[in-house]
Amino acid sequence: MKKLISVCAAIACALAMICAAGAANSAAVSWAYTENTPVISAAGTYPRLAKLSDGRLLATHGTCVSFSADHGDSWTTTRPLPTPQKTAMSASHRLNPANHQPFVLPGKGQNGADLVLIAYRCDTNGFGNATVGTFYTSLRVVTSLDGGATFGDEIVLIENTCLRRTAEHAKDNSIYSSYRGYWEPMMIQTDDDTVLLYYADDLSVAADKSPWRQQIRYFSYSIAGGTWNTDTTDNIAIDGSVRTSSPLGSRDGMPSVTRLSDGSFAMVIEAQDYNARPYIRPDGTKTGTGYAGLVITLAFSKDGKTWATDKMRPIAAPTNLFTAGSLAAGYSCGAPSITTLPDGRVAVSYQSNEDYVGSRSISLPYVVHVIVSNEPLTYDSEITATEGGVSPSFTALTSPFVPGDGEYQVWNSVSCLDGYLYALSSTNVAGKSGRAAVKLNRADLIGLTDDLNGDGKFDLADIRVLLQALASGTAPTFRADYNGDGAFTLVDVLYQLRALLQVR
Repeated sequence: MKKLISVCAAIACALAMICAAGAANSAAVSWAYTENTPVISAAGTYPRLAKLSDGRLLATHGTCVSFSADHGDSWTTTRPLPTPQKTAMSASHRLNPANHQPFVLPGKGQNGADLVLIAYRCDTNGFGNATVGTFYTSLRVVTSLDGGATFGDEIVLIENTCLRRTAEHAKDNSIYSSYRGYWEPMMIQTDDDTVLLYYADDLSVAADKSPWRQQIRYFSYSIAGGTWNTDTTDNIAIDGSVRTSSPLGSRDGMPSVTRLSDGSFAMVIEAQDYNARPYIRPDGTKTGTGYAGLVITLAFSKDGKTWATDKMRPIAAPTNLFTAGSLAAGYSCGAPSITTLPDGRVAVSYQSNEDYVGSRSISLPYVVHVIVSNEPLTYDSEITATEGGVSPSFTALTSPFVPGDGEYQVWNSVSCLDGYLYALSSTNVAGKSGRAAVKLNRADLIGLTDDLNGDGKFDLADIRVLLQALASGTAPTFRADYNGDGAFTLVDVLYQLRALLQVR
């Protein structure tokens, strides 16, 4: 009887505390670090993140892999990936590996270890804007069967060469005036046996199209068979050469894909959706149509292979996209990344050169932005296209990396892992030596994590999971400190019960 009275008293006190505190703001996303953000490495570009079964984070940055056991606060065991193999086609080329992206298949390696796949592009090193000659391009995957401890030989998924800037085509804006290839691979699991690897391709665009048009294509990997299907006969996901109303097409690139709460998929790309638009001069007169700055465009698919181009909407752009000043300054947004939050909303990162502070004489005067959808997204979501700036369907977060004067932030990414939203960026300060860093910041999403049993809804079954965890006396496998007092107690159970009653 005394124990029952004690429990009732505890419940009464807990309810009083909860009511006094008010409801949690489940929509809030705030970064853990406002300064001195953790540094993964002093070198490397294009940082991407994955989680291993033992709870550690695995980050790729440049040609290196690093690990963290404390949610990114500290990083150890930075090791280089294997040197790219020479093939018959690439034998005469000095190779440049880049755009690495990791993907983990838990328990699919040797002896129950994680299988880690790292996809990347590999092409001719040193090929620049004025280089004349043959350009080698390929997409490759290197594999670890022991959770990232070691990496074996690579698999060449596709390779090719193209001739760039011959005397005949030096300035004619034909497909021969620009070096073209395969770029920016990205992997996601789409069903129990399939991993899709998306990539940008401007080499396969028809010869009568502008060299700036680009397609998003994919290869598939069978988890059960451990084999890749690299047939390119019918592997176009989005075709930037034909999907817009402009005869100029769109350079659709840098695909990033996430699974939505209804099982469908969303992709963000950098694109030129506004090539068909006229631009307004300072005197109010309009220009003709021409190549527009890049914007961030969102697409939807039910299966990850067929994408509804009629549902594609630009969601982020320079604020003055439709003015001659924007074109003259070369403002654009690019390098997007997308991830799904526990409450069904999505977060998107991208880089923009519109608000970079410092000299614009550098090659990459960009800073990172992160935006979050206002509502959970599904295949049927209606998105309002931006007319400059951020779409009304999204809200901008504060910057995960507050830039100092001259600091640029490029090739960013976002990942939602283990109840945190992580943002990564390659940063440097123009004109300053020793200032390069691959940085990480994170936002605690504990208030967004309600579906504890994974059935796609928040109900009494999730409260039961909390009660069972509390009764067991052991630390839960999920993070359950809902009231933020640093401990998992009965107060947290009642906190969620009150939230459930409000939902209903």
